[in-house]
Amino acid sequence: MRSSFRTLQRGNAVHDALRRK
Repeated sequence: MRSSFRTLQRGNAVHDALRRK
């Protein structure tokens, strides 16, 4: 589950950047 949290945070950041653009 800890690995999932880290992957989720990284994916969220990428999604945020794409959405912000």
